[in-house]
Amino acid sequence: MHIGTQCLQLELAKYVPRFDLGQEIIESVGALFIAGLGAIALSLLTEAPVLGLEKILFRK
Repeated sequence: MHIGTQCLQLELAKYVPRFDLGQEIIESVGALFIAGLGAIALSLLTEAPVLGLEKILFRK
């Protein structure tokens, strides 16, 4: 396993990353989109139990 990791690091060291503005914008927007989807899912998961609790606590 360790030898494989070393070989991978040597291969990656040969690759010189190019940073261009368009790629950085695409990566940033992608990260924001994924974070937004996660926030929506988390919001929906936490809102349902709170609504159930409100129904129990605030019966008329």
